[in-house]
Amino acid sequence: MRMPYPQKDREYMVREALKAKAPKMYRELKKKGKLDKFVKEQADLLLAEYSSQLVDAHIRADLGPKASYQEQLSAHLHTLNQLTEQILAQVLNYQDPPTT
Repeated sequence: MRMPYPQKDREYMVREALKAKAPKMYRELKKKGKLDKFVKEQADLLLAEYSSQLVDAHIRADLGPKASYQEQLSAHLHTLNQLTEQILAQVLNYQDPPTT
């Protein structure tokens, strides 16, 4: 299963999070011509983190053989949504360094 956001959307989220949470970093990367590379790498990191945690998420969501199909599906979708939110919060947590 792939992350529920295509590459273009992940790059947009990275760019917007960077602009909002670390505007100085955003400006410096843009000024140095490194913004696009950084955005792509961070978008790839979102996908890698999601992929690496996906199997564990499915194992945690398994309700056992007595659960109905609907219960299993609901548990798995809930777990995938939580995983997505967790990965987005983790990776997109940018901050400018403190000013002195």
